[in-house]
Amino acid sequence: MTEPNEKSLRRANFLLAFLIVAINLYILASPLLPQIDLWRRKHQAAAVAGLPYKTKLDKSPSTATKRAEIPSDNRLIVPKLALNEHIYVGASPYLVNKGVWARPNTSIP
Repeated sequence: MTEPNEKSLRRANFLLAFLIVAINLYILASPLLPQIDLWRRKHQAAAVAGLPYKTKLDKSPSTATKRAEIPSDNRLIVPKLALNEHIYVGASPYLVNKGVWARPNTSIP
């Protein structure tokens, strides 16, 4: 049996050290990932610049023409978070896996 030479041992040592550092960086950064996603959504919402849909309070025709019509389906819209999700209504709690869920005959979200 041949012994591994010094060069291959150094290469393996470097690879293991790199893996240890990469895993530790991931573990340290993982709690920050939701904050980074929220920051990204806030800046995306700022780029949208205001409400995406027309409102009943629009008086000036210039702002009303730039906005889309109000959707007819159940939607949860939070412009500051760039959130525009369909609301699933049903008695099954497994609907929460699809997105925003509301139980029938309860208050709206």
